[in-house]
Amino acid sequence: MISRTSSDRSGMFGQSAARAAEFAPPLKPALKAQDTYSVIGTAQPRFDLPSKVNGTAMFGMDVLVPHKRRAGHLEAYLGLHDFQTCSSAKICIDCSHVRTA
Repeated sequence: MISRTSSDRSGMFGQSAARAAEFAPPLKPALKAQDTYSVIGTAQPRFDLPSKVNGTAMFGMDVLVPHKRRAGHLEAYLGLHDFQTCSSAKICIDCSHVRTA
């Protein structure tokens, strides 16, 4: 839906697309003067930071999809050093020991 508040006109995007395709873009469009910028060059609030700092942010690797295998090191993740406990976990496919230097 496309709407124009100044004239109270509205329509579906598909209705406007064919007509818009007839217009050629300007070869040298007028650029906005730098002194009229309101966002560029100014500090913006970082709404994502609190959750990243306090550990509540969700990342792609945090999402568990049912019946999907996931790569990772359960022993390191859970702090386990008992392979029997590690290998009996529901998400464990293979459990192996990696020696550290």
